Formats: sequence, C-alpha cells, structure tokens
Amino acid sequence: MKKLIVLFALFSSFAFAQNFNYKSYEVLLKKYVSDKGNVNYDELNRNKAELNVVVAQFEKNSVKKNWSKNEKMAYYINTYNVYTLKSIIDNYPVKSIKDIKDVWDKKIIQMGAEKVSLSYVENKILRKMGDPRIHFAINCASFSCPNLSNNAYEPENLNK
Repeated sequence: MKKLIVLFALFSSFAFAQNFNYKSYEVLLKKYVSDKGNVNYDELNRNKAELNVVVAQFEKNSVKKNWSKNEKMAYYINTYNVYTLKSIIDNYPVKSIKDIKDVWDKKIIQMGAEKVSLSYVENKILRKMGDPRIHFAINCASFSCPNLSNNAYEPENLNK
C-alpha cells in the first residue's frame, strides 16, 4: 500500500508538474514590475537581453494537447503579457502602446510553426476558454488595462 501511495504521489507530481517553467519570467517580473503593477521600462530596456531570454523560452515551447486547461491558460496569459512587454521594448521609447502601429494585430508571437498576434491570443484562444477573468490577467500596457502582476501565472494558482 505504501508503494502504491508513493507511486501515486510521484505520478501526481509528474501529471501536474508544469509543462513549462516560468522561473525566468517570474524573476524578470519581480525585477522590473512593482507590487502595484508598474513596469520600469527604462530599466527593462537597458537590460532587454533578459527579456529576450524569456521570449526565447516561450518561442521554444508551445502548448501540448495533453496539457490541462489551467496549464494552457497560464501559458497563454503569460505569453500575452510577455509579448506585450516585448512590443513596448521593441518600440522604446514610446509614450503609449497605442502609439505603436497595429500593435495588437502584428504577428509577433511564435507558436510552433506559425506567428500570431496579441489579438489572436486574446480573442481566438483565451476568450474561447470561457473564463471572463482573463481580462484581469492579461495586460495591454495601458493605464486603462488591469495592472501587470509581478508574479507569473501558474496552473496551480490561477484561481488565486
């Protein structure tokens, strides 16, 4: 019985083990985003290599069919937020994200063999997941948007 419990615990940890490691993204958020959700774009721009490392991690990994809904949702929310930061830094300095031509429609997000836009991730993926709370999690880098969390969204903490 003890072996069965140990095997179950081991399997459970693998089954819900993250299929994506958000540690680098979490470090970036803690370093450049305040507790109130304000991004220090000047510093992030000076250290854009750190953002590029995180972006590369997202580009190398994509959602798998066997991921749970929470794993997929966390991945797509974080993807949206990472690429919003990238859009700002790629056009820095900019007064407003709204000053970036076609920012939400540019195909800048590498997903497998194709590139998609921020709008695609929001409207064709996240909204179709049927959870209206995504609007509080994705950040469009505008004062009219919800604050950017300085924590990465993780599958096990989405309900927090």
